[in-house]
Parts: sequence; C-alpha cells; structure tokens
Amino acid sequence: MTFTTDSANGLLYWQGQEPNNDGVVDNYIAVSIVNGYVELSHRFNGRSTPAIRATDHHVNNNEPHVILIRGNGAEWSLELDRLTTEYGKERDVDIHQLLESTDLIYIGGVPEVILTSNDNHYKGYEGCIGDVRIQDSGYVNLGQKSMSGKNVASCNRHDVNNIIQRNK
Repeated sequence: MTFTTDSANGLLYWQGQEPNNDGVVDNYIAVSIVNGYVELSHRFNGRSTPAIRATDHHVNNNEPHVILIRGNGAEWSLELDRLTTEYGKERDVDIHQLLESTDLIYIGGVPEVILTSNDNHYKGYEGCIGDVRIQDSGYVNLGQKSMSGKNVASCNRHDVNNIIQRNK
C-alpha cells in the first residue's frame, strides 16, 4: 500500500469479522498511523497482542510512503519505505488462520459499530491511499471494487496510483 498524509493518526487498513453478540470483534488485523508512526496490530480469538510499530521516522509529512506487511505462521513483519523492517512473533497466532477467519476489509476507516465496540478506537484516515495489493490480488482498483464509501474523492495526484482521499 502507498499512502500520503499530514495527520498524526488514522486507520489505513482493517480486515476482520463482524462483531459478535457482545459487539466485540474477535479477529482482526489493523494497519494504522499512531502519533505519526505506522503500526500493525491484531486480535486473534478475542486476545489483543502487542503492536508492531515502525519508529525510524514519522510518516505524517505529506510525502508518499510504502508499507508492506508479511506474515508466515506466527511471525509478522512491517516494512516501511523499503528501508525499515520491524518484526513480531506471537506463538498463539497463525496469520493464515487469522486471515481465513476474517470477512470484512475496510480502507481508510471502519463503521461506527466497530469503532465503538472494541478496545482500539481508530480515527478515520485523512490523505491519499493507493497501490493496494492484498495477498496475490494484484493492485486493487479502489474505485471499481469498493462496495461503498464515505467522504471519499480522487486525490488528483500523479505520484500514487488508484488513490482515494478521506476529506478533512
């Protein structure tokens, strides 16, 4: 995924389940910007795990940044701008099981029911997102593949392909 923002906080990507009967999402993966740094967090079988954060440099500088998330079994990596890679390992979390147990994908924000019913409160993203690839999908055309959108418009920028913007 490629993104550009000047906001210190915002949700880039969220993949998870519908909330359970108690309103909690038991399984999800989230990529967000927290205090200007990119962060990967997840919950598996109702248990949140420590986040992986790329802290070499802030990303809220209105410059394009590229992130790549990889997982193999219980090992995770978060690569930022092809320069920095952070690693994490969770003995009880298998990324393949986690991805198979999730049905929903949101880019740039999540519905209110997910925001209010879980321990992480992700602010909606403000900026451009593009060049999204999920597993072996190739680039996802966000304009054609989206089921719906809110506060979304073209970024009209030539440095990022397939982009969306969450208006301020």
